[in-house]
Amino acid sequence: MRLFVAVNIPERLERSISELIDRLRIDDDFVRWIPPGNVHLTLKFLGEVSPGLVARIGDVLVETASRYPPLEMQVGDIGAFPNIRRPRVVWLGIGGQEVLEAIRSDLNDGLVPLGFERESRPFRPHLTIGRIRRGRKGGGAQAIEEAE
Repeated sequence: MRLFVAVNIPERLERSISELIDRLRIDDDFVRWIPPGNVHLTLKFLGEVSPGLVARIGDVLVETASRYPPLEMQVGDIGAFPNIRRPRVVWLGIGGQEVLEAIRSDLNDGLVPLGFERESRPFRPHLTIGRIRRGRKGGGAQAIEEAE
């Protein structure tokens, strides 16, 4: 099974994201908006995992989470990957990166003994709220810039 480790977002943030998407919505043929209930903060992509490893991963998650108080998310800027001129993903930045970095580091440390590689890419905490449809050109960049 294909797995990733993520943090769910609070319901009040889901409502705010829904309102933002409504304001950004130009052309649903251009952007596939993520339903607000599916928006999450990914901490680590695990990839294909054997079912026999799931319980041990769960133990690492419980152990890691037990060392931190409840997380308060602070939403920051809106942007796009790879950049605003050639967007493929529309995202909202997340503040409080120091705590998130610590959680991610501890999570990596706990998962290495289970055979998962330590993440080498820099961590850029964000919430993906939309994906640009392949081969589509449109006014999405302008709408994102106006929302900033």
